[in-house]
Amino acid sequence: MNRDAVVPGRKGFKGVRTITRSGRLNILVDVHTGKNWQQCEAGYIDLKRKQCRFYDRSGPLTEELLIAFVGTCFQFFLGREKGFFIHASGVVKNGTAHIFAGPPGSGKSTIARLSKGLAVISDDFVCVKRYRGAYRAYSTPWYGRDKDICADISRMYFLQHGRSTSFNRLGPAESASEVLSNSYCNVLHNPLLTGILKVATGAAEVIPCYRMRYCLNDPLWESIERWLG
Repeated sequence: MNRDAVVPGRKGFKGVRTITRSGRLNILVDVHTGKNWQQCEAGYIDLKRKQCRFYDRSGPLTEELLIAFVGTCFQFFLGREKGFFIHASGVVKNGTAHIFAGPPGSGKSTIARLSKGLAVISDDFVCVKRYRGAYRAYSTPWYGRDKDICADISRMYFLQHGRSTSFNRLGPAESASEVLSNSYCNVLHNPLLTGILKVATGAAEVIPCYRMRYCLNDPLWESIERWLG
């Protein structure tokens, strides 16, 4: 599970993490103050009361801290509701979502750009949540061209650059490994992380997963249709 990315991503801060203290998850943010980096405590999540509190500060740091704080709270409460973030672009075609996951530079934003005429859930992070026995992709408040859309996931693709476009179906174990390596949570709370791991591996067992080597010279959706139908 990836904890190095920042959700949501901003130039003003480079790291968000949590520590447990007195029954609370305290949210710490590394913020750029103009000359150097400074660690600030943005607020906390009260685990027993299921509440959160932001430490309001008047000044230039307030917006950056608030965005980091809300993003972390979003992850926490999403995880409690059987959901998780995956570092991916998401595109809706024919009523279902296609998830293209991979590290920075793997082609997620390119996939979104080449999906003209289709609803783009996100070009960087997708919210995945279990819903009525299936797994559904949702947009987030921070990423995506089309807001407030969702669709059941029909396939997941794990991107690699290639000289030609090809697709290899992954088995359950490899699918679970890929989903977990591309999922993201910076909330260090063992019961929550255990639940997210369970949901992520469950999604890998249900959703068809493929290793996708993609060549930019090949038409994207025509290639998917030709290979996978």
